[in-house]
Amino acid sequence: MNKLFCLLFCICSFWANAQNPTADNSHTDVALSSVLANLEQQFGINFSYNAGLIKNKKIAFQDSYTSLAEFLSILEDKLPIVFKKINETTFIIKKSSKIDVCGFVKETISGRPVENATISNSIGNSGTLTDTEGYFHLKNVRDSDTLNIQFI
Repeated sequence: MNKLFCLLFCICSFWANAQNPTADNSHTDVALSSVLANLEQQFGINFSYNAGLIKNKKIAFQDSYTSLAEFLSILEDKLPIVFKKINETTFIIKKSSKIDVCGFVKETISGRPVENATISNSIGNSGTLTDTEGYFHLKNVRDSDTLNIQFI
């Protein structure tokens, strides 16, 4: 009986591991040129870019993206590049112009600083709060982003 139980346990353990693979799907220090070549093959698209723009650029990422658009957005967040879709199969890669934005939020009538106002970009992937003087500093904002200021 013990042998049967042991055999059954081993089979169940093997089956459970086969159903839930634990392979690591993260990639580190991958050349951007290799990533772009793989995307071109996988999605049947073409990237047009100045080779100097991606030269010696490496990236770390996980294979958990669900679409091409999502993965391109991840690349834009991690690297100083921007993808512009020309048509269904062609994308241009340009240098992104990310900047730091800082300033003060003050009440219109009194001119007093607004403390703890939320400043976020339109994409929603970064934000900050104003300090006691109404000051904020937001890093790596794309020139095409729209900033939202909220205070309740």
